[in-house]
Amino acid sequence: NEYKSYLSMSEEGLNVIVVLGYKLNNNGTPCNILVERARTAAALYHSLEGNTRRVILPTGHGGTSYVTEAEAISRIIRTEGNVPEEDIILEEQARSTVTNGTLCWPILRDLLKEHGRCTLHLVTSSFHMARSRERQQVPSTS
Repeated sequence: NEYKSYLSMSEEGLNVIVVLGYKLNNNGTPCNILVERARTAAALYHSLEGNTRRVILPTGHGGTSYVTEAEAISRIIRTEGNVPEEDIILEEQARSTVTNGTLCWPILRDLLKEHGRCTLHLVTSSFHMARSRERQQVPSTS
């Protein structure tokens, strides 16, 4: 597992951590891959101490569970990672890597309007990073 700064719009301003999901176990509990992504995001969040931070969780239902992947990640980063609930933004409609980006963009645009500048950090597994980067297209801000 790893995280990378995927898109840097600025060195200053808001730090936005986007955590991509992974399917839940059939009983609705997070699998090990999802737990590791959540823990990585919480560690990154705390490494950015002193900066304004938000965590976006753009993952919906990946299976038969009534719990969304976003809610499962949120529970981990709040309870294990001590990330404040007010810094977490859930987007629970995304169903794929492509829709993660598509549905995150309006949230990111609003954060940019509010904060002026931001650095975007993408958290996913190393095996997923290349696909995540190639499938995300950042729309024009105009």
